[in-house]
Amino acid sequence: LSGRPTFEELLGRTRERTLAVYAHQELPFERLVDELQLRRDVSRNPLFQVMFALQDAPLPSARLENGLSFAPVSFDPGTAQFDLVLSMYESRGRLRGILKYSTDLFDGATIARMIEHYRVLLEAMTTDPRQRMFDVPLEPAAGSGRSAAGPADQPGEFDFAGLGDRGGTTPVEGSRPVDE
Repeated sequence: LSGRPTFEELLGRTRERTLAVYAHQELPFERLVDELQLRRDVSRNPLFQVMFALQDAPLPSARLENGLSFAPVSFDPGTAQFDLVLSMYESRGRLRGILKYSTDLFDGATIARMIEHYRVLLEAMTTDPRQRMFDVPLEPAAGSGRSAAGPADQPGEFDFAGLGDRGGTTPVEGSRPVDE
């Protein structure tokens, strides 16, 4: 984030670095950890504790000639694999997400604030991608009528309906706490 980049510049940098990493995806995870000389702890991932996942392709269903069919199934392991996981996807023209978090580290109010800050950041980015990301206030504008104020301690999803609109409300049905 050096040099106070614009959203466009940051996306370009991220794209370049991501493509460079993909060029080395055959490197075994264990070798990477050994090469970096990271201290191992079986209770934590040695490289990261926060994950962002974007599902930008529809999950296919399949039907075999014998009538057997396969379809994606949601699976919730019930425990947090990481401290924080934000999974985003598009559904019916809306950007939707699930935020799973460790309740040992975060409470519902903190997660609700994070979701709202993320919404404000995404809206600013889509409104003017040439603005510098550090110039965007993360709190919603007074009187905007927008809020991520769903009960964040209930299982569910949130969405950013009308992202980039001027006015209206952004429904947020909550996020999913995961006890460790």
